[in-house]
Amino acid sequence: MVQHEWAAQRSGARMAHLEGVGHWWPEEPPTPVAAALQAFWAELPDVARAPATRT
Repeated sequence: MVQHEWAAQRSGARMAHLEGVGHWWPEEPPTPVAAALQAFWAELPDVARAPATRT
């Protein structure tokens, strides 16, 4: 396990392994990046149904 995988596991974060994408993911093929972002966003709670909070 490499350091970033260890850190993600320890913090409860999830990692997306982007096939065919290297260090410069914003500049490389957009398809795997877009798919990972859409999958992440789909799991977020619906803010329209979220309870109101006070600030």
